[in-house]
Formats: sequence, structure tokens, C-alpha cells
Amino acid sequence: MVHSKFRLWGLIAITVSILLLLFILTFSSFLIYYIISFHKLIARPGSLKPYQAVIFILFFMLLFIAALRSVYLSAMIITIDTDFKTIVFKRVLTRVSKSYTFDDFDCYLDTIATNRKAGETYRVLYLIKNKKIERVITGFYYSNIEEMQAAISDIKYWGFQEKYSFLARQMLLNKKVID
Repeated sequence: MVHSKFRLWGLIAITVSILLLLFILTFSSFLIYYIISFHKLIARPGSLKPYQAVIFILFFMLLFIAALRSVYLSAMIITIDTDFKTIVFKRVLTRVSKSYTFDDFDCYLDTIATNRKAGETYRVLYLIKNKKIERVITGFYYSNIEEMQAAISDIKYWGFQEKYSFLARQMLLNKKVID
């Protein structure tokens, strides 16, 4: 049985996302409370044009959605049971688990991604179901990616994909990655 182990940088990224999410929620709640309780606006009347207010609100909504999406998609505990040939993905925040058997997947493929800010590369595994990417296991968040890849070796290996950006785009658009 193989359990995922978070890398320090992956854990920091998830923690920063959670803190950003909490900041945005707290700040938004304070603004709403202040406006409702004191019937006042934060800015002087007329100093903020309506389109500027809309841009401001949309910006914070976008930050909120990005932080929530990051935490929701990335913060998972992965358990691979090689005896029963199952993979369980458990979300850290909601504690909701999704279990798969190895037979649920058509295949898996891997690639190398680059973190340009840190100047490092890491392995990314894509689990394919119905010719689309169902789950991603990334070395950015997990330190034992090679151990997890060895554990899923009973799933058909489709090969190494050179174009990481192609796979990321196909996953985002929910398009087929293999024919």
C-alpha cells in the first residue's frame, strides 16, 4: 500500500491558497457587514465609478474562485492499494473520497512539467478514463511520485508525453487525449 506524501513546496502552496481564501472571505464579510450595519460606503460617494466597483468585485471573486479551485483540486490524500488494485483520492478539506479500481482506467501517461519560478521540473501522471484525463498525480505536491507510479504499474502505460501544456489544456477543456 502506498500513501501520498506531501512535498514542502506543495504543502506551502496549498497553505497559501487556504490563507488567501480565508483572507478574501474575511475581507468580503467585513465589507458587507460594514455597509449593512453602518449604512456607509468605504469610499467617498462619487470617488468610485460603478464600472470600477464592478471590476473590483470581479477581481476578488476571481481570486476567491482561483484559490478555492486550487485547494479543492490539489489538496488530496492518495492511497494506492496494490493488493486490491484500487486508488482512493480523498480531498483534504471536504474529506470526500473517490475510489477507483485499476480496471476503471484505460491507461496512464506521464510527462515532465516545469516550475519556472523555482527553476525545477517534476513528473506528472495522468490517469485516463474514457480517453479523457480523469485524475492527475503531480510531483509538485507529492514527494513520492516515483513510488506511486510504480504502484500503478498494472495500469496500461500509454507512454511519455512531451507536451505538458497540451495535456493541461485538454484536461481543462475536458477533451480526449488519446484516440
